[in-house]
Amino acid sequence: MQAATPTSPWPKWILIAGIVLALCGSLSLALTADHLSNFYDPRETSEHTAEFGEINTVTLEPGCWVVNVEESDSDYDVAFNYIENGTAGKVVSDDCRTDFQEETDVDFVTVTKLDIEETSEILVSISCEPDDGCENPLLFTNGDAVVTKMLTDPTVLITGGLCCVGFMLVPLGWILMSINRMD
Repeated sequence: MQAATPTSPWPKWILIAGIVLALCGSLSLALTADHLSNFYDPRETSEHTAEFGEINTVTLEPGCWVVNVEESDSDYDVAFNYIENGTAGKVVSDDCRTDFQEETDVDFVTVTKLDIEETSEILVSISCEPDDGCENPLLFTNGDAVVTKMLTDPTVLITGGLCCVGFMLVPLGWILMSINRMD
């Protein structure tokens, strides 16, 4: 009579390691959710602001700039012009797309998106329909830079890595255990 061949413990260890990594990744995601939500808050990510009643000039680096205002933009009439030789020049193009999308507990409205091809000084002219409106500042966020910063953030990489590796090891361990039992 032939003795039963011992089964390898590795498939079970792979399955357990996958479960532990997936749980650690999920726990890390739960604990760092506030840090991750800051990437979607224009109050945290904006690099420049412009307010009604002031002469607003901002220097914008290349990218797709998202201009947001808190609550409603119905009172705001805003014009964006390049500054050329100390005066307002041509209008800034608003034909760009970015993956940045504001998501907070406060309602933000996207006024426009500005396509800046090279570092430029921009004149922001704000006029307001009712004179007592337009209390909230315009917030300028470089959408491309925020998305890049988020995707290269160590917290996001570690949390995503733990979850992904864990979720890949669980089915692998399960399949190897099933194959091991068939032998």
